[in-house]
Amino acid sequence: MNSLRVLKIFRSVSRSIRIPASNGCINLGRNAYRVQLAKAPFSFSSIRRSSHTAGNPRSKLINALSSEIDYEKNQVLSEISLPPVNYDIEDVQGSAVVVLKAKHGDENIRITMNVSQDVTDAVPEEQDFTEFEDEQELQNQGESAEDEFPNEDLGRFQPCTIEISKPGNGALVFEATALDDGFDIENIYFSKDIDMLTSDSLEAEWKRRKQYLGPSFKELDPELQDLFHSYLEERKIDESLSSFIVSFGLTKELKEYINWLESVRQFLK
Repeated sequence: MNSLRVLKIFRSVSRSIRIPASNGCINLGRNAYRVQLAKAPFSFSSIRRSSHTAGNPRSKLINALSSEIDYEKNQVLSEISLPPVNYDIEDVQGSAVVVLKAKHGDENIRITMNVSQDVTDAVPEEQDFTEFEDEQELQNQGESAEDEFPNEDLGRFQPCTIEISKPGNGALVFEATALDDGFDIENIYFSKDIDMLTSDSLEAEWKRRKQYLGPSFKELDPELQDLFHSYLEERKIDESLSSFIVSFGLTKELKEYINWLESVRQFLK
């Protein structure tokens, strides 16, 4: 995709960004822009093809929904393997939130993802687009932005929050994005107050706003970053798990979309 087009999209998005308060990742970072555009698996093309179906508006809409359901059910979904050992999944039909749970010694591990999170949730207000503004200059020099930023290609992803807690001893929380080849961590938080750090309540959110919980992960010394990644890998929060989360998130999103289409169609009948 032309980087100028990406820039226009995200300049438009950045004007109306709000940081979400709960359910999954809160504030993703520099890699969020490159993967969000590739996430949505739906084309809606079948709806446009059926727009001239004979009948009244309700019948047309029902037929269009049926066409879209058939189209999406025919999409090829890769087989989703079982989650890595020791992880249990909480997945409720109709809910956009999926939770993976595990234990490591006396630690409780909880990974939360929200498959309905959209671009306004995934790109922070302070997202820096200056790296794209030299696109024209690069082209004038016979060099493309893709050459300048070879690692910023589009790919599959799933925002998530990783919580590691010890009863009576606090919790460590990582805001991250699961990619096919591992986790990209944006922020790291710690607090002795587990409920304050992990609860979705308004009271907990208000408390979080008033406390210093931790730095941006990218601001840490590179050696510290590597050691935190090793700490997660020791708990099987690694490339295998991130790849599973990405695949599971895409499949979950498609299933919920199909369920939504079927529910609306049933309502209209």
